[in-house]
This record gives sequence, structure tokens and C-alpha cells, in this order.
Amino acid sequence: MFSYTQVTLSESSAVGALEFNGTAHLNKLKVFRLGGNNINNIHSSILQQLVSLEALDLSENQLDSMDWLSLTGLTKLNNLYLDGNRLVEVSTCRFSKCVTF
Repeated sequence: MFSYTQVTLSESSAVGALEFNGTAHLNKLKVFRLGGNNINNIHSSILQQLVSLEALDLSENQLDSMDWLSLTGLTKLNNLYLDGNRLVEVSTCRFSKCVTF
């Protein structure tokens, strides 16, 4: 079985809600690039399983809200890119260690 540490799906024409099965196999994933798509929602169950994640790029999508609690278990997350979305508010009090917003 493969153990990926980086996945790039930037500008892959993903539209709507990001939802897929098999994230349990991505528990060693450190970098997840999803920028430049038309993602408007990310199901919290996806993020909660990415326990080794250090960088998450959700820039240039269509996000207008986010379940900030789904990020609290990502204790290794250092970089979170949200620019270019429709987000009005980012709740930084939900993060234990994020340093780049």
C-alpha cells in the first residue's frame, strides 16, 4: 500500500463539496493542496482523519463558511491558506498551533 505525504489537486476542476472515501489511507499526509478549484464545502470527516497534516491549501475556492472545529484535531497544522475565498470570518481561537493565515 502507498503512503502519500503530499497530494496536489490544485486547479483540478473540483466543483461543489469536497467529499471522498479513503482518507483513512491518507493519515500520513503532510501537505494537501486543493487551491484553485470551485470547492464550496469540505466535509469535516475528511479533515479529521488527516492527523499528520502540516499544510493545507484551500486558496482560490468558493468557500463561504467552514467548520472550524474540524481543524482542532490537526495539531501538526502549521500552514493554512484560505485567501481568495468568500470567507467573511476566520475563527483563530479554534486553532491550537496554526501560524500562517
